[in-house]
Amino acid sequence: MTRVLEIDEIYRKICEDLRSSQEYGWRQDLVRLARSSRMLSGEAMNVLWDQLDDPKPLLNLFPAGLLAQKATQRRDVELINYTAVTYIPSRIPEKDDWLRFDFYARRVRSLCVSATSTDGRIFHLLSQYKTGPLLPSLRTLRWWDGSPRSYLSFIDDFSSLITPSLLNLFIGFSSLSLRHPDELDLLITFLDKLPRLCPRVTIFAFEKLPSSLSFLSGFQDLQTLELDSERQITTLELRVMALLPRLKALTGLKIAGTDLNVTSLELGFPSLTRLGIAGEAYLSIGGGGKLITSKEYLACVDAISCKGESLVELSLCCGFGSVVPDEPPGLDITQGFDGIPRKALTSEDAKIMGLAWPKLKTLHLHSPVAFSLESLAVFADHNPTLEALTTNLLVDNISHGVIDNLPILSHKLAILSSYSAYQDVDDLLLARAIDQLFPMLNLDECSLISAKLLSTLSLLQRVRKGHEKRLGLRSVKAGSL
Repeated sequence: MTRVLEIDEIYRKICEDLRSSQEYGWRQDLVRLARSSRMLSGEAMNVLWDQLDDPKPLLNLFPAGLLAQKATQRRDVELINYTAVTYIPSRIPEKDDWLRFDFYARRVRSLCVSATSTDGRIFHLLSQYKTGPLLPSLRTLRWWDGSPRSYLSFIDDFSSLITPSLLNLFIGFSSLSLRHPDELDLLITFLDKLPRLCPRVTIFAFEKLPSSLSFLSGFQDLQTLELDSERQITTLELRVMALLPRLKALTGLKIAGTDLNVTSLELGFPSLTRLGIAGEAYLSIGGGGKLITSKEYLACVDAISCKGESLVELSLCCGFGSVVPDEPPGLDITQGFDGIPRKALTSEDAKIMGLAWPKLKTLHLHSPVAFSLESLAVFADHNPTLEALTTNLLVDNISHGVIDNLPILSHKLAILSSYSAYQDVDDLLLARAIDQLFPMLNLDECSLISAKLLSTLSLLQRVRKGHEKRLGLRSVKAGSL
């Protein structure tokens, strides 16, 4: 091989392309590549061990007989059966026993551990016999602790994999009812210490974390925070998030049912560009994106919406919950064909939305709020930067006259997803309206109400592009004369 190509970055790119080019079989191909090329073997092994969805391949690196395995059938609190594999050292590992493990462990950058399938206790036991971290290059750790055991066991096992190099961290719990509540203070103390153990974390996500989130204030480099959408956030927790200087993305935010004092949030969230809100309320966009059936939601979103000029991605996932609230004055609630009540946005609503989020590129609006064709046109006209939109559409009594009154936009929207509309809508008329508003849609990425609507849009795009091409050729010929 030519020496000019003997660059590790090129070798790694070749191996990564091989991994991403196929869903199955890439591991075998990387093994063959490592065995057939001395120059590529190092990077091939790095990519091969870079991401592990299960720690078993690592544990199998120890000499035979060193780790005894025991498989047991268990049932969690949700009455789901699973097989748990427990590893127990049969003796103290000697120096030579670590050679193969260390050779490959230093290449692992991402690891998923599910304590239901592989008992995480083995990591704590192994760490007792080794100086330094087990996985020194680990960048991403996803730990799902689904087994009914104590918080103390979780702390011991989880701590054995924590390294200062960690950048991406997920902690998930289940079976909380079977844990020891008297050990909750131990978990809180450990989480308070966690930012000092892995201070470089930029992405943090969790599920069913039973403690306060005040420890997040220690992650000063945190950029993405994925909240458990079932968790109700307190004033203190929201204030902690607001003061994170580099936080760019906040998703899964749910505040309904809690008492908030959000006056201190107005100066917070200095770097926020992506926001995802989940709840049980419906929107009144007339207030610039505020939720009107819950005081705490109204105040919180009002405070965060002060950052609207910097938002590039916004997700609003709202519903009525189990009970549909009384219709507020002036709110037009109608019933969609899927049985879900809808509020049709007015053109004035859409204008306020467009002005509130001038840099928005992606909007996911999963709620009873829906665009009509008229309000969709107004919103698009006031938000020219929008590239992807997910929303409900209310298109009733569509006609040629309605389409003729719509503006002809050269909007750059590429992805449009809609999951509801009225029944008995003429697909051709609806396709004409959508194509007139958004002529640059990438239909391979769009998800619309029906396959027939997509195929009609595709036909209209081909006809329109062919017509534009012919007009372009005629104008060139006319100019040459």
